[in-house]
Amino acid sequence: MDVTSGAEGSGSLDQLQAGTSYELVRGADTQRPTSCYANTRNIDAGKARLDLATWLGADSDTANTATMSGLTDSQGQLVTSDGGARQSNDADLSDTGVLAKAADKATGGVAPGKTSLRQLR
Repeated sequence: MDVTSGAEGSGSLDQLQAGTSYELVRGADTQRPTSCYANTRNIDAGKARLDLATWLGADSDTANTATMSGLTDSQGQLVTSDGGARQSNDADLSDTGVLAKAADKATGGVAPGKTSLRQLR
């Protein structure tokens, strides 16, 4: 059976992903403490990179299955590789926001070059 689809309650990948609150980020690196490790799932799924996305809100995107109760439009939560967690807004995700700036400047760690902000999907 294909793990990405299946009967209700089969434990398929899609079903498991739909039940999680946080998603991992590809560029997480313990030697780059400001790199984003995970974020709440209420991110615009049409975008594969955090720096192109926006946060979905329970007040504005009620039909979207990624929307989370308690997080309104332009609100999400991030976990960084140094163990920090914080509230985030759409400005953090822009190409001039906190995450993108940190990804551009970070050095060291496992991967060479700019820190990836791609979602693990």
